Amino acid sequence: MGNRGFEYIANMVVLRNCPLFSSLSPGELRRLTGAVRQFRCEAHDVLLKEGDSNTTLYLLSSGEVELTSAEGVQRRISAQEKGTTCFFGEIDLFLPGNRVDYTVIALAPTEILTLGRTDLYALMSENPSIPIRIVEMFSTRLAEYERRRRDTVL
Repeated sequence: MGNRGFEYIANMVVLRNCPLFSSLSPGELRRLTGAVRQFRCEAHDVLLKEGDSNTTLYLLSSGEVELTSAEGVQRRISAQEKGTTCFFGEIDLFLPGNRVDYTVIALAPTEILTLGRTDLYALMSENPSIPIRIVEMFSTRLAEYERRRRDTVL
């Protein structure tokens, strides 16, 4: 098996470990793996800048990134976190014309898989469990945000 075969399998594992896609059938996972794009960046590379338009979901294959805003560091995301694939950009996929309110900078050499809005929407129409997982994830993140906001105010 050549490098492409190993990369394909590694990408499939990254996607399988993402909570959004963990319930996909093997065929759906293969289709998704064929739709993602892979790229590498170096430490200090800027992936997104506050004010950019974004229609892409980013999944960390390796490395670490930091999301910052005008208020400071929002969060750091590491590919090694919690044994699951970490991701960002998901909210932007559902807000056409929205500008991101954060900047993403690589903190180390990082490999990322990207999935565009069109491919994600096609996959969601074929697999109704994906939108359900996305709503669950949004709800969890909103609850965490509210908890942090409440703790800051108190």
